[in-house]
Amino acid sequence: MSDWTKIDTSIEDKPAKRWLSAMPEECDMCHTPLKGKAFVDGKTAFGPWAMMCEACHRDQGFGLGVGRGQHYDKNGVRIGG
Repeated sequence: MSDWTKIDTSIEDKPAKRWLSAMPEECDMCHTPLKGKAFVDGKTAFGPWAMMCEACHRDQGFGLGVGRGQHYDKNGVRIGG
């Protein structure tokens, strides 16, 4: 098998992508405190982006990925998108 056909699926050696700003204090949609909770920095169904709790993202978010949103755990480590 040639090297160009191998796909690296391991993540052990890759650094975690982290939230670099101050952690958001509350959901921009419902104003629920986000301290100690996972959150999404994402596009809303209405167009603008928002810091959202997971519930608001399910209801009003536009998905995850480039141009849609990123999901972070309570410590600011990116876990999706």
